[in-house]
Amino acid sequence: GSLWTWNVERRQVTGRWFLDKAMGQHVEAAARNVPSPVPQTALPTATAPAPSRALRVLLAEDSPINQKVTLAFLEKQGHHAVLAENGQQAVEMYRAQNFDLVLMDIDMPVLDGHQAMRQIRALEPSLERRTPIIALTAMSTAEDRTACIASGADDYLSKPVRLPALRAMLTQIASTTSTKRDGR
Repeated sequence: GSLWTWNVERRQVTGRWFLDKAMGQHVEAAARNVPSPVPQTALPTATAPAPSRALRVLLAEDSPINQKVTLAFLEKQGHHAVLAENGQQAVEMYRAQNFDLVLMDIDMPVLDGHQAMRQIRALEPSLERRTPIIALTAMSTAEDRTACIASGADDYLSKPVRLPALRAMLTQIASTTSTKRDGR
C-alpha cells in the first residue's frame, strides 16, 4: 500500500510512502475513523470551465483518501460519480447501470483492475454499450501502460493523478459522448 500527502497551498500531492501490508491496513483503518482524512481546504477546486455535459462516472478505488479527493474533484467539475470499492463491485455496478466513463484503479482487493476491465469488456456486447475506461495506477512504466490497454483500458493515468490531465480527459470524453448522443 501507499500513503499520500497533499500540499494545501499548492493543491498538489507532495509525497508518497510505501507501506507494508500490516501498516497499510492500520493506516486505512485509521483513515476510516477520521471524519475527514483530507481537509476540505485541500480538496481540488474547479478552475476550468464546465464540461460540455456532465458525465456519469464509475470510480473504482479502494483507498479512502484517493476516493475522497477524486470524488470531490469530479463533483466540482460538474460530474456525477458512483463509487465501487473493489473490482467485483465495479463489474456489478457496470452491469446494473449506465456510465459515460469508468475510472479503474488497478491494485484493488477482491478483483483487481485488470480482471475487472476484462470482465466489463466481456459484458459490453450483451449490454449493447461500450464505455471508455481510464486505468489509474502507481505503476508508470511503458509495460504497465501496455498491460492496462491490453486488459481493456482506453487510456491510462499514473498516480498520483495530475488533476489537469484528468480534467482534460474528462472534457474530451464529455465532448465525444455529447457528439455521439447528438447524432453528429
